[in-house]
Amino acid sequence: MRVIWIINIAMPDACEALGRKAGVIGGWLTGSRDALLTVLPATELHVVAPYWGGTPREVTVGHTTHHLFPQAWMTAANQMYSKEGPRLTAMSNQLAAYLAE
Repeated sequence: MRVIWIINIAMPDACEALGRKAGVIGGWLTGSRDALLTVLPATELHVVAPYWGGTPREVTVGHTTHHLFPQAWMTAANQMYSKEGPRLTAMSNQLAAYLAE
């Protein structure tokens, strides 16, 4: 099974793999990831998150691939969402309904 998580912080092991000190928040994410991979060890887990760098990065730690994008991109996304939010929400709801069929 493939799982993609979209979260708002880089997980500690991704930070350490890139030579940065891990933050002290988000421990529940690490615990949830570990529990998921214990119960379903064949899971291919991909985590998408912002990080401090200037270019997109990908790093694999254990059974988790982290797809990291520059934090500055979130600002641009937030600006776009404030303008296009209702349309994007409707599209997301349509996609979710389609996938649930």
